[in-house]
Amino acid sequence: MINYFWTLLFLGLISCGPMNGTPPESTNTRNTPSMGNNVSQSSKESHFLISISNKTQNSFIIPQTQLGDNDYVIRIAHADLRRLSPEGQVTLTYGMPDMPEMGKETITATSQGDGTTFEATLFFSMSGTWEISLNIKDQLIEDTYVFTELVK
Repeated sequence: MINYFWTLLFLGLISCGPMNGTPPESTNTRNTPSMGNNVSQSSKESHFLISISNKTQNSFIIPQTQLGDNDYVIRIAHADLRRLSPEGQVTLTYGMPDMPEMGKETITATSQGDGTTFEATLFFSMSGTWEISLNIKDQLIEDTYVFTELVK
């Protein structure tokens, strides 16, 4: 009877499959970059490591992106951990995928002079899901990173 129990438990665990939470390789979106999780993510072609935080969150318990201006801090390094050159540039293009007629806004993030930190203020005019695309360019290397924010 006991061996039967352990056999069923073992088979049940095996049938769950991998549970490491790793997204498929084609996935390059992050649904909640401002959940207090500063884990670095790779850009689409894995040229850069990126960490994004929203300084304008209105709650420490359940961080939420809010209507109006939201101040983002973007930390970027080359995949081999080199800093970006002084000519490095980060642009953000954002809009609502469910409302393409609204168009998209593009802004250039401001470098903080250390080769890794950039800041940008995004204005969210209405509630809903917003898609934000970072375009990172440093010397001859260019790559993108796309994530979404739920504005409430």
